[in-house]
Amino acid sequence: MKLLWVFSTFAIGGPQRRFATLANAFGGKHSHIIGAMDGCYDAMSLLSDNVAAERIELAAEKNTSISFSNIKSFRRIIANYSPDILLTSNWGTIEWRIANRGLAPQIHSEDGFGPDEAGGDRNQKRDFMRRALFSTPILKRKQFRLAAPSSVIAAIAKDHWGVPAASISEIPNGVDLENFAPVTRIERRPITIGSVGAMRKEKRFDRLLYIFSDVAQNTAARLLLVGDGPERSKLQNLAVDLGIDEFVEFAGNQNDVAPFLAEMDIFAMTSDTEQMPIGLVEAMATGLPVVASDVGDIRKMLADDNRQFVFDRESKPDFAAAFTQLANDADLRRQLGSKNASKARAEYSMEKMINAYEALFAEITN
Repeated sequence: MKLLWVFSTFAIGGPQRRFATLANAFGGKHSHIIGAMDGCYDAMSLLSDNVAAERIELAAEKNTSISFSNIKSFRRIIANYSPDILLTSNWGTIEWRIANRGLAPQIHSEDGFGPDEAGGDRNQKRDFMRRALFSTPILKRKQFRLAAPSSVIAAIAKDHWGVPAASISEIPNGVDLENFAPVTRIERRPITIGSVGAMRKEKRFDRLLYIFSDVAQNTAARLLLVGDGPERSKLQNLAVDLGIDEFVEFAGNQNDVAPFLAEMDIFAMTSDTEQMPIGLVEAMATGLPVVASDVGDIRKMLADDNRQFVFDRESKPDFAAAFTQLANDADLRRQLGSKNASKARAEYSMEKMINAYEALFAEITN
């Protein structure tokens, strides 16, 4: 099949890493045309040499409202490439839904929300647009599917955006369980608390730095942050201001995060908004205990015993107490990590995700 993928950005992040996992697994089975609305194509580095992939420059206008110039341009692109399926990702590609009317079967993925919709806040204008574009019969509903990695997104799509249940495919993110195998971690000091993710506002790495500054006062610990993004320089300055910069490592983007997860003793996720984060699944698969915000499907994803360390996102004292408790209890870390690894292996394999997408491709093209 010829697949046209459009992303708000092709910087390295969750949706891009999922795409790379799928494309690498497909090998030469499908050809991929990739467009990034912001012109960033950093995630091309994640693709294997045997993947047939072509990037296209979109020259998209940046507007706070719908751009009819963009719609005309995007419609020409779809018509020229004539893909078997158009695959779009998140709100930033919404104009492609309008441009695609009557042209190609479409799968639209929603992986979460930006800072303006974090914490359950609804953007009424965006909800109206989603309802209009995802549920209107005139736009050929039978050739449209909404792919949701989390049950929370699936419920929002049905209840708020009017997407028929039959048009929603809930497909949890899966990871390469051979690459992210459980790691035997030795007792060591300092304890390494770590996180992986794009450094954007809604990911709230600043919250993690503040919490870590409290933890580090009484616990021998270091903080390992893997990822990059527009907030990185601010976060590095904040670490200096808090006096913890010598204990914090900014590792930047990494094509393979497994070796960095192996260095960690505790995985942290203090975001304002998540749905079904790939980084969390990878951390679970390597056998890490998790301290996280109670957002999206995170509580549901974790092993039952680990859910005691899932807190309201604003509850900094609870986060700090949890990190301290886990830092001082190697047996508890091992127990929770083992149970998380078992759950990841049972429910979040790469093979399950690939099979689900292949079935969806077949369904929508038939």
